[in-house]
Amino acid sequence: MAAPRPGNDDRGWNDPPMFDYVAPIALSNASSPRRTQLNKRVAFPMSGSSPSGGGVLLNPEQGPPKLDVQILPPATNLDTPTPVPVLVPSLVPNPGTVEPSTAPPACPGAQTLNSLVSKLEIELIDLQKYIYDNLLKMVEEFKDRLQGRASEDLKRRLDVMNSMWSEGKLSDLVQLKVGNLLQALKENDIKTANQLHISLMVDHTAEVNQWMVAIKRLIVEKQTSCEKTNSTTDSNSEETTPSTVPFFTPSATAITQPGNLEPVETTQPSVKDEG
Repeated sequence: MAAPRPGNDDRGWNDPPMFDYVAPIALSNASSPRRTQLNKRVAFPMSGSSPSGGGVLLNPEQGPPKLDVQILPPATNLDTPTPVPVLVPSLVPNPGTVEPSTAPPACPGAQTLNSLVSKLEIELIDLQKYIYDNLLKMVEEFKDRLQGRASEDLKRRLDVMNSMWSEGKLSDLVQLKVGNLLQALKENDIKTANQLHISLMVDHTAEVNQWMVAIKRLIVEKQTSCEKTNSTTDSNSEETTPSTVPFFTPSATAITQPGNLEPVETTQPSVKDEG
């Protein structure tokens, strides 16, 4: 505790004590040494003496410093040079191995309606009735395997196809593909039928989306029927093939005695009649 300030000693008993007041700044300046002011800028030394850290001091009177840099003369041609293309060997095709890409035919089999009807040996005017009747025959053929009202639904969708054909809403290419698809089903060519189905669904969606489900169902049923027929044929061929088991019927019983490697033939003794 600081000593009380000098003053009147005659104080009341309840007067507060009075202490010497010393400012905090004065105390800090007295207790700590002088610090470096970091917010002050250092003046540029004008003397010729070099600092202790090394280096060369610049004198404004001597002009700019001399640099050991070679300055090139100005270019005479200011045009931008043509860029050289970079060729990667792995990405450059070999002209000797490039083959022209040939697109697959739009419709396997017959390429025109006239060639299709000549192949089917019918008239062009009868093509619609020929396709519709044969598709209905396939529905009746697979009627036993169709559950519920699937058979009626297939017939209804085929009626939609027939109506659109009569109204001229099916293009010649759609008629050609449907005729080839029917011919593929009759020849049990499931692969070609699936290709034609995909081609119709992708290229002619607006024309076939209402009735193509029935065609797809007939393709599936035809494929199942062909697989069952093939499996039945294979099983029947395996059953009819006789199994040859080698057998041997000796004329006499051969007995091999111990220690003797040669078999000894024994015959049954003849029985004589005792009269």
